Amino acid sequence: MKRTIILISPEYWGKNFVSKHHYAVYLSEKYDVFFIEPPSAWTWKALFLPKIQRTQINEHLQVVSMPNILPKLNYFPKWIQYLLFKIQAIRILNFLKIKQPDIVWSFTPMIYWNLDVWQAKHKIYHTVDFHPAKFEEDTCKSADVVISIADLISAPIKEFNPKLYNFGHGADIKNFEKGDLTKVKLPGNQPTKVGYVGNFHRHIDYSLLEKLAKKHHQLDFIMVGPLGKSNLSHFNTIEDNDLERLKKLPNVFFTDAIPSEQLMNYLLHFDINLVIFKDDKRVIHCNPHKMMGYFYAGGVTVSNFLDEYKDKRDLLLMADHESEIEPLFDYAVANLSELNNVEHKTLRRAYAIKNSYANIIEKIEKLLGK
Repeated sequence: MKRTIILISPEYWGKNFVSKHHYAVYLSEKYDVFFIEPPSAWTWKALFLPKIQRTQINEHLQVVSMPNILPKLNYFPKWIQYLLFKIQAIRILNFLKIKQPDIVWSFTPMIYWNLDVWQAKHKIYHTVDFHPAKFEEDTCKSADVVISIADLISAPIKEFNPKLYNFGHGADIKNFEKGDLTKVKLPGNQPTKVGYVGNFHRHIDYSLLEKLAKKHHQLDFIMVGPLGKSNLSHFNTIEDNDLERLKKLPNVFFTDAIPSEQLMNYLLHFDINLVIFKDDKRVIHCNPHKMMGYFYAGGVTVSNFLDEYKDKRDLLLMADHESEIEPLFDYAVANLSELNNVEHKTLRRAYAIKNSYANIIEKIEKLLGK
């Protein structure tokens, strides 16, 4: 029997993958992985008879779902939260017939914030975002190892655990390698494609996107990502007027969500990749997950300031301020052949390969003494 991992995710399983979904898949090559989804809506029955369900994803990966124990549990005194989370963890382990997990690997401090409730041999807290300190402190202190994806995210929690390491985001190399230009025909009639991949939230500068598209009629802008509810979000965050205004432009196209394993088929078509978050959101978006796909595909990336890449400017064209993105984009368009030559593409792809999920998992295993 393989060793077991309880992986706690703040997002549900579905078509759209971010880091915790990818880790679950890659870890299932070596472990039996149980992907614990966030609780669903609360009902009275959940208090006494919580219905736990599991769905088989592959031979060694299962998704485990259950309703919330109590509504707004995070507002209760912490000792009540701890007790209820411990009861729920025991219920889940009994349901899965697991006496003691080898590893609990959590991506959130908002549920099961004290990792001791799982009684696992090893405990990992893997933070990919900013969280309220009142929960994160407990999660860090109960972990054997804390993994971060950015220095800015690490800074507020360094004091809680000395074993904190920044390994950045991982790259889904196995699916990237299967990318094939011929499998997808992108919309639009222009030969040069500009691409954006991700969620369409309010942090994106849609006015700038509109300005770039109107200015460069010779380019098609392909926007890849969910436009409504998805497993990553319960609601659509792009304003309707922004969406309708952009959809009316003859060279802007929205594809909606694309399954993770097919994403590289689109990225390989992009001559220019975009990251255009507003300046006041630069801390939140200090290291976007999409970068590894951009780098592997090879096309030049034009970006707002990303703190995690401030010393890696050979990989992308990065503005220091939002006002600099437009001239930087114009420069990319005018110098596309040079920026996308073999040397530059090879450098970007090599960086993604070096930071594969498999390589990061191996680093974390060494920290645990495996």
